[in-house]
Amino acid sequence: MESPFAAIERGLIFQRSGRLREAESAYREALKADPENADALHLLGTIAFQAGKHESAVAIIQRAIRINPNNANYYSNCGPALRSLNRYEEAIACYHSAIALAPDHPQAWYNLGKTYFDSRKPAEALAAYTRQLNLNPEHSSARWNRSLANLLLGNLREGWSEYEFRWTDTAASASKRIFAAPQWSGEPLVGKTLFIYAEQGLGDTIQFCRYVAMAADRGARVIVECQPELLGLLRSISQISTLMRPGETLPAFDFQIPMMSLPMAFETGLENIPSSAPYLHADPARALDWKSRLEKLGSPRNVGLVWAGGEKHPSNEKRSMHLSQFAPLAEL
Repeated sequence: MESPFAAIERGLIFQRSGRLREAESAYREALKADPENADALHLLGTIAFQAGKHESAVAIIQRAIRINPNNANYYSNCGPALRSLNRYEEAIACYHSAIALAPDHPQAWYNLGKTYFDSRKPAEALAAYTRQLNLNPEHSSARWNRSLANLLLGNLREGWSEYEFRWTDTAASASKRIFAAPQWSGEPLVGKTLFIYAEQGLGDTIQFCRYVAMAADRGARVIVECQPELLGLLRSISQISTLMRPGETLPAFDFQIPMMSLPMAFETGLENIPSSAPYLHADPARALDWKSRLEKLGSPRNVGLVWAGGEKHPSNEKRSMHLSQFAPLAEL
């Protein structure tokens, strides 16, 4: 009969290769032989987490912790399941328990930073990411996440510099483009053509297209590629020489830059955020049409709200509201 240790080792091989059902089966076999095997319980909990069964993951790993409260990995792996359930304080407590047992546990520090960030504590997140990077300087995801904490804290230059590590994230890397022309990083632009392309959501393009005029002011001929939904709006930026949609044949250019890298290239800090407004203008005909529609409603004041983000965003539930939540406003 296979020993619990051998079954766990077999399960780890399956789990590392993504064969979760076979891994789960191996861990359960170990538990049949030894129902109090904390390692098997812990790993079974990580399988539940990978399968999106966060409540089960917490319950199983906490059982392992009760059997053996001295294993830092148990606490470190219970934290992400708690974080996924928005139980931030409990997750933070788990990471602190892991760190108390293993002060140089890089994954615990990293996950602590993510949970502090989610619970709107960017200063604490920044400290946790920095400690993690002291332990593992090559952790590019920690650098990207640290950039977000710095940006929230107003440390813009530090934040935009490390924001370049976004390309190491699987989702963000899908929008990374490879060109023969170099990425612009502040070189003189007089007589040059600069290609700027949107890389993330509609809101990001609306926010960061403000830099287009600054590039043109440096003497560049500016080509912009953006989402089809925003072509009409960006046509109001007179400094754009050529406006394109994705998939169209690109003309020649000397430099290129993804739109979210423009703040770094312009060395943006709190004191020089582009603040000229308005830098976008609605199409006059559409504006007149909407004015007519709203006047028919008879309301003395109309307020527009952005209430939903992209449904495919992994954290959409934290970014969007259900329309029914606005119902009380109708009674005002």
